[in-house]
Amino acid sequence: MSHHNPFISFGSSFICPTIDNTNSLMFDGVSDYIIVSDSAKDLQRTEAELNSTGFTYNVWVKFDAFAGSEPLLCIGRANNKYYGLGFQVGNNQKCQIHKYGLNGGAAGAGGNNRRTLQMANTISTGVWYMLTFVMGSGSADDWKIYVNGVNQTTSKSGNANVTLTYNSTTNVWIGKQGRTSAEKYHAGNIAGATVWLDTLNGGEIGALYSSGITGDPLEDCTYGATDGTSTPADTVKFHYEINNSTTNTLPDRTLNGHTGFSSGTTWETDTP
Repeated sequence: MSHHNPFISFGSSFICPTIDNTNSLMFDGVSDYIIVSDSAKDLQRTEAELNSTGFTYNVWVKFDAFAGSEPLLCIGRANNKYYGLGFQVGNNQKCQIHKYGLNGGAAGAGGNNRRTLQMANTISTGVWYMLTFVMGSGSADDWKIYVNGVNQTTSKSGNANVTLTYNSTTNVWIGKQGRTSAEKYHAGNIAGATVWLDTLNGGEIGALYSSGITGDPLEDCTYGATDGTSTPADTVKFHYEINNSTTNTLPDRTLNGHTGFSSGTTWETDTP
């Protein structure tokens, strides 16, 4: 798959900047992951915060296998506790958004304490994808899943009464679910990851895909704006540019302090 940056112009002299994403991280599906610094817990949303800001997660990813659920970002879930958000591909090869929380004030596990959105189509191994998970509010009616910039047909399941809460003992993981037993790990590559406390729309996501892996989410022009009015870049919470093959540290380019620390992953030059 090849991508291009359209070099969207602001007038006659502005060229949209690009970034040097020359590497990806390979996860072995056994024990590899990234832990995201989040000491202030500002990535973990309450129901009211999610309703206020929305949430968008974008990741460039390739899968080697679907032996189990492929966790792409898990926020707030740990030790089998059902609190937080999960963005993954199930062993059925379908992208999913999970909201874990309290049901009528009661904690628990399983579908009674989980709300899920799942896309109808499947994805494949050995192919690079840009997957975008959008939560416009706490209601699954406002959630969307995009594959390569295209909004997917989805269905909802689980309990619509699940409410997000804080859980101070939890972490933020990329490539790991955060379970005590039967832990799940991603098997494949990740070439870039971005979180917005915002609800990106279809046009912005399509332009982001057209910009390719070298498009810079911190620049408004990456989202297709030609008049300087696009605002998603102002709401980026963290962004990892994967282009350094000598360290396990992923600097957060937003300077919000959400540094990533990879464990067990291998640097590769395989990119979209």
